[in-house]
Amino acid sequence: MDCTLETDDELNEISNANTDGIESVEWLGDTGAQYHVKKAKINDKGTSMLTVTMDNNPKVEVLRKENLIVADEIGIEVELKGVRVVKGMATNIISLMQLVDEGWHMSSAQFDGNWIIQMTKNNQRLAFAGR
Repeated sequence: MDCTLETDDELNEISNANTDGIESVEWLGDTGAQYHVKKAKINDKGTSMLTVTMDNNPKVEVLRKENLIVADEIGIEVELKGVRVVKGMATNIISLMQLVDEGWHMSSAQFDGNWIIQMTKNNQRLAFAGR
């Protein structure tokens, strides 16, 4: 599943010395991920004493945890809580299960002949198209 979102690094729980303002990045929605994970920038530093276990690697160091505001192509903003910043990630991951644990409702629907996963909470909505 994928969704193109923007992040606003100025709203991070822990400030990032390499803040470039708003950047357009791709996020993948993953039903098997336990946490939201953001790929670290090349010169990103930090240490949190935490690790995450990846599907293809034993354990990877988490540089820090952040709260991020992400927005879709039409500007609808959603806060992602406890995003782990990790070096070596190929892409950013939104944990759909973490959203469910935070009170989001998951449903599927067909749109233009393709299945999508929709996440809704109050007036917020995220949609992830299948690949």
